[in-house]
Amino acid sequence: MIGVETDKSKNTVRYSLFNLSGQLFGIEIAYIKRIITLPKVTKLPNVSDFVEGVYSLRGLIVTLINLRQLLGFNEKSTEKTDRVILVEYRGDILSFCVDEIKDFIDIPPDKIKPISMPQKGQSKPMLEGMFAADNGEKIQLFAIDKLFKVGKGAISNPRKDA
Repeated sequence: MIGVETDKSKNTVRYSLFNLSGQLFGIEIAYIKRIITLPKVTKLPNVSDFVEGVYSLRGLIVTLINLRQLLGFNEKSTEKTDRVILVEYRGDILSFCVDEIKDFIDIPPDKIKPISMPQKGQSKPMLEGMFAADNGEKIQLFAIDKLFKVGKGAISNPRKDA
């Protein structure tokens, strides 16, 4: 469990933390609809490499984004042990493949620090900032609006080389 001391009288935002290629990331839990195991995915032609494809969830067709590939990590194919985070933002739904769900924590907004220079595996335009937990772990927090902009853009703007 990630160590974070929180005072319930202070304003905090709850995040779901997940592991991705050995790094810790977070998405604000208010946008998460559910977390599921990796479903059977149908590949799509002429989409960005980080779009795994689509799947049906209770009659809803959902796009699956491979965050490893989107962030430029070494390619690792999806595995049955991977988890999928289903996220809704302004009526749109996307899902993101991650290695594992780690924890849920409350983070005070004033403790989120901006990211100055992105390193490998960081995409500054999609990140809200960085949070340092009490145990010293660095958690990269996604800006859900920017993450959706990239994800939805990959679907609506087909690849030119395909």
